[in-house]
Amino acid sequence: MTRQSQVRRILWIAILFVSCLCAPAQGQRHVLQQAISSFDVEGISRIDAILLLAKKEDIPLGIEYAGPKLFEPVTIDVGPTNVGTIVKMLFPSGLGFRISDQDVLVISHRDVPGGRINILNTRLSHFSIPRCSLQRAYVILEVLLFKQLTPPSQWQGVMGSISGESSAQIGPFELTNVTVREALNRIVREHGRAAWIVQVRPEMLVRPSGVELEDKILDGSLIVWTIVEYDNSAMMSSIGRITQEHVLTATSAQSH
Repeated sequence: MTRQSQVRRILWIAILFVSCLCAPAQGQRHVLQQAISSFDVEGISRIDAILLLAKKEDIPLGIEYAGPKLFEPVTIDVGPTNVGTIVKMLFPSGLGFRISDQDVLVISHRDVPGGRINILNTRLSHFSIPRCSLQRAYVILEVLLFKQLTPPSQWQGVMGSISGESSAQIGPFELTNVTVREALNRIVREHGRAAWIVQVRPEMLVRPSGVELEDKILDGSLIVWTIVEYDNSAMMSSIGRITQEHVLTATSAQSH
């Protein structure tokens, strides 16, 4: 092999190596870059608008902010663009919204508490599900969190709430050392056409302890989110209103 051939071979190998480093991880979706032909909504709430977009474009979604701005009406009418453009129009950073895109589109806000005090940041040493429905996975996560935060004496009668029934199956999978948020993201990402939605104001995401924890266990308010499938038309048509009512009810109860 001539010296010139050797140089060309080395350059080719270097190019391949750099290309591998720059390429996205296998299977990773860049949701915000996803092209869409058009999108238009008129006078509907932000939560209904983002759910409509997510359903139309098969985007797994997480909504961890349920403050008043989530329910404000929006009107948008645009032609060919990408998901990121629409999301930024719906959730402008100037209003405090924060957007993350890691295979799951997550809508947050500067008012959402950060760090360990946020119950969604509770770290689970192990989370696994068998082949099961989305709703079953939701309940498994709920029970696991309940058991982690409470003593064994209070485990009896742990139950989960389910938003609609479905035959769609996800899993099996096993995760270690993940936050509740990461577990929720994995659940909806596995499904592909589902969203998890916080249903309390940001300040109520603070993880309870002591007497407050016991009270939340007794009144069933320890779990502050739900999961909905896009193909469940009944839930999709009402989940925005239901979430707003949950927020208002919880706020009213807290003020008393």
